[in-house]
Amino acid sequence: MEQWMWIIWLSLFVIALIVEALTDDLVSLWFIGGALVSLILSFIPAVSWWVQVIIFFVISLALLLCLRPIVKKYLSKGESRSNIDAIIGRKGIIKKEVNMLQPGIVEIGDVLWTAISEKESDIIKEEEIVEVKGVIGNKLVVSIYKNKEKE
Repeated sequence: MEQWMWIIWLSLFVIALIVEALTDDLVSLWFIGGALVSLILSFIPAVSWWVQVIIFFVISLALLLCLRPIVKKYLSKGESRSNIDAIIGRKGIIKKEVNMLQPGIVEIGDVLWTAISEKESDIIKEEEIVEVKGVIGNKLVVSIYKNKEKE
């Protein structure tokens, strides 16, 4: 069996490499390392097949546990909140009345957004200050801003 182990390790290496190339996430990178070490060990006549299997699992598990958090940290650096997520909690001024039958318009900064009321029963008049509570589709969910200092 030892004379055929190099074929098994090479096949596992190639399959894991293809799977890793076809996916966005780190799925089989760890098995590539384990298969490579076991492939090298398969050419040493004194190393039996079961030692190669144990080494494969130990190396793969070690790579998974030690390197995955580090690699994930560096790969996730480019992620950031989108502008629509960043707008939640901001204040704006109503430019067109918001009521339960009709969405209105709210100005936040220099940008006009379609807005709906957080509560269906609320009617928010023009020039009132509102706070963005969320986003549904392409509409901002707003409520009348209540200044905590005045209360």
